[in-house]
Amino acid sequence: MTNNNQSRFIREFQLQQHTPIIHFQADQDGATLRATELKPKLDKFIIAKESWQNDPTSTDKDWKKNIKKEARHFFIGKNQAEFPALDYKVRITEEGNAKNYIFASLLNGKQKDLVSKNAYIPISPAPYFADNQFIKSYEADFDSIRKGVLCEGSITVTFFSLNTDLLDIIDKYFEEFLLLHNFGTRQSKGFGSFTTANLNDERITEIFRQNARPVFCSIQTYIGIDQIFKMITDTYQVLKSGKGKKNSDGIRQTPSKLQQHYLTKKIEGLPVVWEAVPIKDCLYYRKENREQADGAKQIVAWPNERYIRILLGLAEEYVYMQASIPIDKVKINDLAGEIERFKSPLTFKVVNKHIYILCGEIPDDLYERTFEFSADDRVPLHIKTPPLEMILNLGDFLKNYLGKDWKQV
Repeated sequence: MTNNNQSRFIREFQLQQHTPIIHFQADQDGATLRATELKPKLDKFIIAKESWQNDPTSTDKDWKKNIKKEARHFFIGKNQAEFPALDYKVRITEEGNAKNYIFASLLNGKQKDLVSKNAYIPISPAPYFADNQFIKSYEADFDSIRKGVLCEGSITVTFFSLNTDLLDIIDKYFEEFLLLHNFGTRQSKGFGSFTTANLNDERITEIFRQNARPVFCSIQTYIGIDQIFKMITDTYQVLKSGKGKKNSDGIRQTPSKLQQHYLTKKIEGLPVVWEAVPIKDCLYYRKENREQADGAKQIVAWPNERYIRILLGLAEEYVYMQASIPIDKVKINDLAGEIERFKSPLTFKVVNKHIYILCGEIPDDLYERTFEFSADDRVPLHIKTPPLEMILNLGDFLKNYLGKDWKQV
């Protein structure tokens, strides 16, 4: 127990976990939220909120040069730090039962039975694909599979600092910080959602409206983890790639909303065509009616054919499991070699059985950029992203295409 003098240097918060967190330590006791992940993210959030940097875009490793003099007493550490650290310590403790989950994009009945017999709760479909190959109908490599952990008891986060002004600042922002962030693997798809305990809907709405970025909320509440992640999976698929079986023209039963949005726009007098068409022509079937760049060993897509799915997240590759498709996967690379990954600008946040979609930002340098698509021994295909004048306004896009199951906060 702390005495009154000691308690001046402590701030304590009770947390509620809404969705399982996935990380490499899931088999260890108390493997939920980690201080090593929470503190750097909270530091960056507070520094941005308080505008303590002279230049937020600076890459100077000597952080003291970029921190305003009046704020330097909040920091600790050597000058040559990757990112400045605030002068506090944090401890996270948990009590009570925890549930262990295994997630996969697609599991059949036998695979789910196998997972259940090994004391895990199978969730499929789910927006998590990394471990599909480790689960067969008759055996699974459970040591290689990352598990999801959901603490059903109490989670306490305790901050320690001799700088009581800094503790007051943490007190001011911690509730908002948790509501705007997830933790662990696949954060943007709703995994690792925590908030302060007993956060009501009115306060949630108030916090979201204080931030400049648009937020959308599910009309319906979702009781089970399986229902939550099915809704997230379905919603994201419909927005980005479409859902359901394809017809003879390659159009899915529920077409991509992103594709529909760009079909309304024109380049050189022609409607914008998404990248799936030239990928099919050039990499599936090697059609010969495509122009090849002069003397170059690649095919260049038509000017109105654009790589648009990147605007909702860049994948390293597309994997195909259908027997009708003559290739296994298509690898995707930025031709300039500057962009390896771009996570989705949409973040799904689950709170009190509601699903929220938080809009982030799409950087300008993602537009009018050339990417190379390659597969096996096929001639590589070059496709540009949309031009900057066709910037995707995420708030307007979701407002127009999410449908009746969602409302703007």
